[in-house]
Amino acid sequence: ILSADHGVDAAPEFYLQKGLTDTGRIDMPEIISTVNEALKKRYGIDDALIIDFWNPGLFFDLKKIRELGLDVEEVEGIVSTLIESMPGFITALRRTDLLKGETPDTPVIKKVIRGFHPERSGNVIVVQDKHWLLDRTPGLLTAMHGSPHDYDTHVPMFFAGPGITAQTI
Repeated sequence: ILSADHGVDAAPEFYLQKGLTDTGRIDMPEIISTVNEALKKRYGIDDALIIDFWNPGLFFDLKKIRELGLDVEEVEGIVSTLIESMPGFITALRRTDLLKGETPDTPVIKKVIRGFHPERSGNVIVVQDKHWLLDRTPGLLTAMHGSPHDYDTHVPMFFAGPGITAQTI
C-alpha cells in the first residue's frame, strides 16, 4: 500500500506558463514584515506583534500584547483584514472567532476548522486561494501542508500485490 499525507497541485510557475494569472507564491516573511509595520504604525510601538508563522497560522507575541495593554481580538481583526486585502488569500480567520464558532459556513472553512487546534494553532489562520503556494522560493516546494483545497486534501492510495485486480475507485 502506498499513500501520502497530502495531495499536490502543479507549481504556480506551470500555471503562469499556461496563461493562468490568478496564481503565485506568497512570501510569508514579507507578509509578516508588512503586517508588523502596519501594527507598529497603528499602535505607535516599536515591537513586532507577529513573531512566527507555522502553516497555516500566524502566532502573536501574547506577552508583548498584554504588556502594551492591547486587545488580542482587536489585533487579530486588524491582521486578518490586512491579510485578506493581499493577493493570494481567500480569508484569514481569527482565533477568537474559531473558538466561538463564529465562522462562515463554507466547505473550505469547514476543512480549516477541522485542522484548528485550540491550544496549538495560531492567532490568525490564513487560507490561501486555489493555486497559490505559501512558499516564496520557485523550484523549492510545490506541495505543502495546510491548504484546504481538493487537490491537497484528496490523497491517493495505491494497492499492489498478488490477487489485487486493477481498478480505479
